[in-house]
Amino acid sequence: VWDRDDIPVGICETMAVRSLWGVLLLVPTLWVLGATQIISVGFLSPTFSGKEGEVAAATVKVEVPKEFDFGDTKESLTIFVTSEDGEAKAGRDFEVVDVTKTLTTEDLKRIQNNRLGHTNIAVEISLTEDEYIEPSQTFTLTLEVQTTLDVEEHITSAIFTINDKGSDTVKISFDQTTYTAYASQNAPLKLLKEGRIRQNISVDVTFSDDSLFQTILFKPSQNVIEVSFNPGGETQSYSLSLALAEPSHNLEGLVVMGAPAEVKVMEFTPEGRRIIRLLEGKINSTVVERQNEYSRLQEKYAVLQRRVEDLQGLKVEFEREQYYMAKNDESVKVCLKKKMATAEDLHVTVTAKKNKDSQKRDTGDEDASPIFQEEFIISAGSVKAECFGFDMTPGDKVGATFNLTLTVDDHTVPPNSTTVTITKSLTVSFEPSEYTVSKGDKAVKVCLTKNVNISEALNVKVTAVKEKESQKRATGSSVPSGSDDAPPPTSQAFTFLADSGAAQPDPCDNIGFPVEKGTFTLILDVKDHPKVESQPATVTIADDSTDPSGNSLPSPTPLPAPKAPSAPSAPDPSSSSATDPSSSSATDPSSSSAT
Repeated sequence: VWDRDDIPVGICETMAVRSLWGVLLLVPTLWVLGATQIISVGFLSPTFSGKEGEVAAATVKVEVPKEFDFGDTKESLTIFVTSEDGEAKAGRDFEVVDVTKTLTTEDLKRIQNNRLGHTNIAVEISLTEDEYIEPSQTFTLTLEVQTTLDVEEHITSAIFTINDKGSDTVKISFDQTTYTAYASQNAPLKLLKEGRIRQNISVDVTFSDDSLFQTILFKPSQNVIEVSFNPGGETQSYSLSLALAEPSHNLEGLVVMGAPAEVKVMEFTPEGRRIIRLLEGKINSTVVERQNEYSRLQEKYAVLQRRVEDLQGLKVEFEREQYYMAKNDESVKVCLKKKMATAEDLHVTVTAKKNKDSQKRDTGDEDASPIFQEEFIISAGSVKAECFGFDMTPGDKVGATFNLTLTVDDHTVPPNSTTVTITKSLTVSFEPSEYTVSKGDKAVKVCLTKNVNISEALNVKVTAVKEKESQKRATGSSVPSGSDDAPPPTSQAFTFLADSGAAQPDPCDNIGFPVEKGTFTLILDVKDHPKVESQPATVTIADDSTDPSGNSLPSPTPLPAPKAPSAPSAPDPSSSSATDPSSSSATDPSSSSAT
């Protein structure tokens, strides 16, 4: 009888016994050959493997026989697993392995008492992924055990193989498929290596009759090698092929060869060669001269074109004279525009500095260094605005103002600037926050309001969601919103126009009921502004003649039209509402200043 690791634990015999009636009885008997009393520790397998870039594992098996007697000992068992470099190197191909695992007497008893009588310990091995194409590499894992207990170490050394993760190959090829050579002259041929590999590659260049022309050695750092081919005095064509030379046969499968190349040899006289050289020199000289002249003319034309554009009134400006950025938005979109199309792209530099008053208030120093300098390219034929995000920096306070200026390379344009002012935190809320309507209305008219002016339009989505209690009262069951049985929510889009200095009415619109009766909630979602504060509203749907408690309702009174806000103005950094985010106007959407 053998266990799973081929260790003999006993002999099973069948004994023949004659009964009193002369019948043979087969009696199976198990003779235990002194069952093992030794703890077994070792690798689960003599080999392990993994791929580059993975965290692989080598498994150590610890087996404690049921018959092992610990007595009164409290001795522990410590396992050491270390790595030894082979073809694979620690620090380059894998992280060095140096693992210590200690099992106490209680740990060993738990292993002894489990159903299998053994446990497996995984030793993690991090394999490094690199850009080299390489064959499989190995290193050695060694296991040692330190204890006074009676222990047998059965597999103490294992080979770990690292397999290349990718399926790419290194390619050796000619840089051309056809070369032209002249009789008795050297013709340069180039060989290219594509892909990275740590090994040298030896390549045989052979003729079509398999005779060797030359053996080329690519070192790991070489990607291009040039060789010289002299065809002699004969005018004919030669075919050259590539193949791995004998020292690199172990790289088959990792290195592939490109297509053969043909060398065509042409004949001409020495006088013809002299004339050709003269003509080539003259042609090259003329071409270079014409190219230089063309470049000079292009530069002159560009300068004249820029002058014409300046005389025609070329302007590059900020879209707004002033921008407002809410404290909780932390960013504002600033846009540049030009008044006319240009012959070439415009290179614009925008510089931002905190103004003296804000700088002195925040730091005590009036001199402010540029906090933002960015270059932008406005396409030649485009007149649409180019925008960028101007972000608030840590420590900036409500009321801080930044001056933005721009310059245009190679152009004389009128100076232009703008300012960015940080306002208090932006809040979007309903006005009012509670509505009571009759179910016969089919929809409720709601209005939104915001507490501060900003320089961007706000797109707000209002969603009507059925409350859990109203759902139960209306249908007799409580169904969470969003489930298949819950009434679908309804939604409506609202837009706050970008503040332009003129009075603008608050956006109002109708939104349908998600249920026939009860209460539902209106939820705000401000698109592209996740940190904007918002407050929900509730809508109660009453019967046409009674409210939900059974009391008679008066005749419906139409909702008052929302009031148009006064013309927005720049926030006053010295006022409490601009500098104190915790003031009531900044945090209470229902306050008069917020609505």
